[in-house]
Amino acid sequence: MKFAIIHHGRCNIVSLDYRITKTGLLEEHLPESKSKKKTECIEILLDGDYEHVLPTKEQIRTLKNILSKIIAEYPKIKIGGHRNIKGSKTNCPGNAFPLNHIRIWANSELEKELDKKTYRLIEKQYRP
Repeated sequence: MKFAIIHHGRCNIVSLDYRITKTGLLEEHLPESKSKKKTECIEILLDGDYEHVLPTKEQIRTLKNILSKIIAEYPKIKIGGHRNIKGSKTNCPGNAFPLNHIRIWANSELEKELDKKTYRLIEKQYRP
């Protein structure tokens, strides 16, 4: 998997993997069997329009939780907004969406995940 793409609620996404409601509820939209056939990107939609307002704290918390799991499975994944897709003519997920904050957080999360894997390898080798 190469990309995790974030969308706002006004986007019409056909191959949506996850939807996060305003209350932070995570809904899986593609069954895992179909989702695993996708090789390029994971699509995550947050209900709302983030042109002028921020997502709710609950939405950001849920987004970070699902991204943590995605990063653990696909450590080289890049996180972006719909507007970052080459050739797209949209501002999705909106100017107010904290995409840079999410990217910075994701990089630190990746470091933590790599540290955990390294620790487990060391523990496995030196455990009595």
